[in-house]
Amino acid sequence: MTSKPERRIDASAIRFGDLLQAPRYIGVALVLVWTEIIARYKQSVLGLWLIVIQPLMTTGIFTFVFGQVAGVETGDMNYALFAYAGVVPWVFLQRSLQAGSVSLITYGGILSKIFIPRFIAPMTSVGVGTADLLISIAVFTIITLFFGQYPTISWLLLPIVILYGAFVAASCFLWIAAIAVTYRDVTHLLPYASSFLMYAAPIAYPRSLVPENLQFVYACNPIVGYIEFSRWLLVGGELPLLVPTLISLLICLFAFLGGAMIFARVARTFADRL
Repeated sequence: MTSKPERRIDASAIRFGDLLQAPRYIGVALVLVWTEIIARYKQSVLGLWLIVIQPLMTTGIFTFVFGQVAGVETGDMNYALFAYAGVVPWVFLQRSLQAGSVSLITYGGILSKIFIPRFIAPMTSVGVGTADLLISIAVFTIITLFFGQYPTISWLLLPIVILYGAFVAASCFLWIAAIAVTYRDVTHLLPYASSFLMYAAPIAYPRSLVPENLQFVYACNPIVGYIEFSRWLLVGGELPLLVPTLISLLICLFAFLGGAMIFARVARTFADRL
């Protein structure tokens, strides 16, 4: 009887080119996403309501502090609607970033026993975040109807919001996930970094409040273009400025390519460190 050919997995077998094999493992990725969703809410009292509560509470705080106390002007748009249209894509980005950053540690037992492209592990966080985003958008639809606004044809571009957010999140969590395997305490900084990034993006305030001399520096934050594009798609208003958006995308592209290269380099020794 002839034996089946075997593939030996060693450190040299895991290279940057393995990232291109990810589509072949889409079934594995879907199983990991579904398992993560079930594990997250199976023993939770609030269950899926947790997805709805966080954006609503954040929007309520922003509406009181920025809309009522600080009196931030948002033009003809109701401030609560303005804030919620920024919070929804931000929560998707935040959850994808946090889950992706610790994904290699979370799936360490699986990755050390079977061969799948390591890139699959952090990208499953995007799938889980997408499920949360779809529920949040359903709630957002109800809120827009309450304020007398209706979904427009631009909502057909919602998949772009998911891809855009996944791209921004991946450009960050590929770096963090690779570093966190060796330095576990890096993950403890994520909540503080998330809080900083939230206020460094036009979520609770419009971009027009940023001083003119800081506009270029502000545009270098890749989250800025993502939030502005998502808000325009959800509630309309003025189109995001083209040049700042392109700057955000360009920086995000360089960060993603650099993160992918670092991730692929250190992936060779993941099994020994996990």
